Formats: sequence, structure tokens, C-alpha cells
Amino acid sequence: LAKLKRFENKIKWFSLRNKAVEKIKNILQTPGAHNVSNALAASKVGDILNIPQENILKSISGYGGIWRRFEFRGVLSGAKIFDDYAHHPTEIKSTLLAARSRFPNSRIWCVFQPHQRERLINLFNDFSVAFDAANEVVILEPYEVIGREESRSSSKKIAASELSSFMLAQKVDSRLKNNVYYIAYKTELIDFLKRYTSWGDVVIMMGAGDIWKITKELI
Repeated sequence: LAKLKRFENKIKWFSLRNKAVEKIKNILQTPGAHNVSNALAASKVGDILNIPQENILKSISGYGGIWRRFEFRGVLSGAKIFDDYAHHPTEIKSTLLAARSRFPNSRIWCVFQPHQRERLINLFNDFSVAFDAANEVVILEPYEVIGREESRSSSKKIAASELSSFMLAQKVDSRLKNNVYYIAYKTELIDFLKRYTSWGDVVIMMGAGDIWKITKELI
């Protein structure tokens, strides 16, 4: 990009190796390398606009995150319950690594509702390696988006029967060696979490579908 004339003098660089990173890490409320990177980019914009450094840092320290992005929702039997919108393998990895950095000594649960069966099929292998930072993983049935799933070809419908949420749970289990569960019905999930979560656990209710409605019932 720097070599393209139309971008001449218009590119501003920032790096996680910048000396400002430690300052930002110390004041940032939202965990994860991706949030540090975002905050550093915001800090760079502030510098370009000649905003005083103390004002930049004050604003960054006051940022508490947004709806359904590692959003703390309440407590269940001493376990902290969070809501997160992650529904792509890269997002799942980033969120779980962020949780691990924030709660290094906690048992981390990831309750994942895939978003659309077709996405589950197309990204199946990527999903299977996305949960490594969790201690316990619960896989639900996909959230179906009305009007989208019907457009699959017959070949994809065959694949859907082979690459299901149950199959994903088996695949993840083969990596994590136990502590991976497939739960078909949401009503069963509520009873399951109430029974098996305990004080000090971190439970992340994850997905872009209606899993947030279950979160409301837990707390």
C-alpha cells in the first residue's frame, strides 16, 4: 500500500511492539490481544489529531466494551456468566484466549451455538481447532436463519447430515480429551449448567443466534 501513489502520506503505522502497549494493557478493561490492538489504533488516531496523551489514556481506560462482546451478565452458583457474539472460528479463538488471559486460574466453559448449518459445514475443520483455550466445551444445535438454509443444494444437505453439531463435539473431544458435550435441547442445557458449574468458573455463552435468551434464564 505504501508504494501506491494514491496512499502517499496517508498511511499511519502502529505496532503491538510499540512502547505504549504496556500502558494500554494496564488500563484496558476489555481483555485480549485484539482489544489491545484496537485500543492502540485508537491511541494512534488520537496522536494524529493532537489529542493530549492523558486524555487518550483516560478515554481508553473508561471503555467498558460493547453488547455481546465478552459482556458480563451475572453469576450462576458462583460462576461468572458472559455473553459473546463470536460465531467464526477466528473470533472464537480470540475470545477464549482473552478469557484465559483475564482468568488464568479459572475453569473456562464455552457454550457454543453454531450460526447456520451451512457455515458449520463449510468451516468444520476450522471450528474443530477453535476451542483449545477452553476447559469445558458444550456444542448446541445450529441457529437456523429463516430463508437461508433452504437454498442449500442437495449435495450440501447430504454433507449436513455428516457434519453436524454432534460430529463437531466428537472432533473437538478428540483434541481436548473429554470435557466436550453435545446438547441437543436448550432446556437440557440450563439444567446441565446449573448442575455442573461451580464457584470460580467462567461460562461464555457464545454465538450470533438466540443463545443470549438462554443466558437470561441462567441469571
